[in-house]
Amino acid sequence: MEHASNDPGRDGVLVDGAVTRPSRLTAHDLGRLPQRTVTCTFRGSSGTRTHTYAGPLLLDVLHQAEPRFDPRIKADPVRYVITATGSDQQQATLAWAEIDPDFAGRAVLVALTEDGRPAEGGRPRVVVPGDKCGGRYVAGLVRLHLSAPFPGGGARP
Repeated sequence: MEHASNDPGRDGVLVDGAVTRPSRLTAHDLGRLPQRTVTCTFRGSSGTRTHTYAGPLLLDVLHQAEPRFDPRIKADPVRYVITATGSDQQQATLAWAEIDPDFAGRAVLVALTEDGRPAEGGRPRVVVPGDKCGGRYVAGLVRLHLSAPFPGGGARP
């Protein structure tokens, strides 16, 4: 695993933001995490599609980067969002609570393969099982950014 730089166009996925250990993870690094397989059906630009994806859980990828949650703030993790960015600059967000097993616990993947073949362009894809539309299936993943909408919790005007 390589230390993060500010160039998301290089090989690998930059994991940064509100994490203690920002890094750039290669497909090899991601392949060393526990792998899951899911079959998903969703609407895409070319109609309804069904594919089988394999790769690590997004939760495991982010845990490896050590999110900087504040135990003094009630339910702090639920304030956080993850922004996935593809090589074509497509972005999609997920709430931390969607992937946290204490809340929705969705098995969102950073897929390395689609139907047994390497992901398109050799770059991972975010896969969101249960989404009816493939809009959050970010292909050519280059960055995962963890952030909280408001620092320190509490209501804002």
